[in-house]
Amino acid sequence: MVTRTLERAWEEKLRELERIEREYQTHPRPKLLTLTEPERQRILDLAKDLPALWNAETTTNPERKPLLRLLIKDVTLKRKPRSIDITTRWQTEAVTRLAIERPRRVCETRKTDPQFARQIRRLAKTHTDRQIVQILHPKGLRSAMGRSFTMSIVKKIPTCAGRNLAPAGSGPMLCAE
Repeated sequence: MVTRTLERAWEEKLRELERIEREYQTHPRPKLLTLTEPERQRILDLAKDLPALWNAETTTNPERKPLLRLLIKDVTLKRKPRSIDITTRWQTEAVTRLAIERPRRVCETRKTDPQFARQIRRLAKTHTDRQIVQILHPKGLRSAMGRSFTMSIVKKIPTCAGRNLAPAGSGPMLCAE
């Protein structure tokens, strides 16, 4: 009984193989592309002019994209703590490696310089927000966004164990706890 079951399964697989082979024979085969010598020379000339074509003012980014697809086989990105390694494998199998600095997170770009935050913390122990601004402004110090220090900026800088200088909407307040 086991033999008959195996034989039946074997026969089914052979029939399936024959069907697939017949189907394969009926599909049209792509023709090999043969180039004439002038066509071949034109392609070589275009390849030599690729930098000029790429940099031409008339070449748009959507036109550059298919060019890149023809040249690049794949790109691998590897994230590291402080950088990103980019490996480009070209259609020729040549490999180009590049390491770039990781972009800073938005919260890091808006973070006030720790030196200024420490200075504001020290001043907050004995001065109001308004007084701190009056001290910082003449020095020409700037916030992380490049603005002059104002009372609202000073209030937003964490001080005194992580609390703001003054709750939103309140007047000047000393941070003396």
